[in-house]
Amino acid sequence: MSNLPPRITPPPLPVFTPQPPSAKPNRPSGPDMSVGLKIVLMGLLCCVLMIGALAIWLMAYDRNTTSADVSQDIVGQWGEKTYIDGPFLAIEPDTDSLRPAGIVPVALNVNANVETMSLHRGIYEAEVFTAAISMKGHFRSSDFKRFESDSITVKIDIDPHNVTETSPLKIGDTTYAWSRSDSSLHACIPIADLDKIEDVPFSTSIKARGSGGFFIMPSADTNTITIIGNATNPSFSREQLPVSRKVGKDGFSARWEIRHTVGGYNVCEYVGADFLLGVDRYQKVCRAIKYAFIIIILTFFSVFFTFSTMHRPIPMFNYFLIGVALILFYSLLLGLSEHMSFGASYLIAAVMTITLITCYMWKMLGSKAVGLAICGVLSIMYGFCYVMLCISTYALLFGSLLLFVALAATMYGSLKIQYR
Repeated sequence: MSNLPPRITPPPLPVFTPQPPSAKPNRPSGPDMSVGLKIVLMGLLCCVLMIGALAIWLMAYDRNTTSADVSQDIVGQWGEKTYIDGPFLAIEPDTDSLRPAGIVPVALNVNANVETMSLHRGIYEAEVFTAAISMKGHFRSSDFKRFESDSITVKIDIDPHNVTETSPLKIGDTTYAWSRSDSSLHACIPIADLDKIEDVPFSTSIKARGSGGFFIMPSADTNTITIIGNATNPSFSREQLPVSRKVGKDGFSARWEIRHTVGGYNVCEYVGADFLLGVDRYQKVCRAIKYAFIIIILTFFSVFFTFSTMHRPIPMFNYFLIGVALILFYSLLLGLSEHMSFGASYLIAAVMTITLITCYMWKMLGSKAVGLAICGVLSIMYGFCYVMLCISTYALLFGSLLLFVALAATMYGSLKIQYR
């Protein structure tokens, strides 16, 4: 037998079987809070953002008030509405007689060319006009001979502060210089100069200035009054509408033909036009802010439905930043409109705002398609808003259509939301 010790077999080495790595916990695919709660918070956030919109509205209102004050100051220096009555024969009344103190012409023909323009003072402006008026007609010679006087006065009632230039009054072949009083132009005519004239023709011209409106009294038995100008929004006097008129983008023309007097005095009121100002930049900004709540809420719902359908939650802080960008649009619009036209200001402010929100959404989601979709939605909303600002007649219709489309899109989008 062998004396060798028994052979010991070592135990088998343990076999380690690799275990698969534990799976990471799944993140919730839906929103991080209930849909109802998020909608309520968005509504509250809209109310908070409207405080900022209100602050911009108050700023625009204050600047509009300042603009009106500056405009009134400019108008006070330039001249207010222009009223012209005459010419007529002014006779000093006899205290013992009831005879009239003035005789109107047999015929009067007036042609006026009114050119409106803007005067600027800093960033503020006022609309004023200059008018070139030519007048001609004739009196009855018997009107001069019926009174025992060596001379008679031809008078035109007009505020002398509005008159910038006059040509002499021409009666027959003789001219007479105009004199000015506190409220009229007058020329003294010797009766002897009219003895050989059976029909007394006259003619003169006046250059005047003013603002707001231009009116002429049809002071003859037969009146033909023509007013042309470059104003695009005249409002003609309601007492006597023109027999013909034309209003276009290049200006207007209007013609009156009036025949009637009572006791030597025309019973017609002044004829002419008020030159209405369009909605100015500050008023348009204030009107635009009225649509701010709709723009904000529609933008929030567009973002909300986008994230809900993509199952990507978004914190309320991101909604807040988007809302601030929407409110900043109105501040940009107000500031830009003081230095350029409202249309250009609106376009620049809208492009800046839409580009900012589009890029923000693109980077946040990493989806170019979503960014372009939001860009399209915002472009449509701002486009509708601009149309409503420009055509007040159809503003209600366009606003209703916009809300209807938004409601339809909201109803469709709500079908894809997973509620919990």
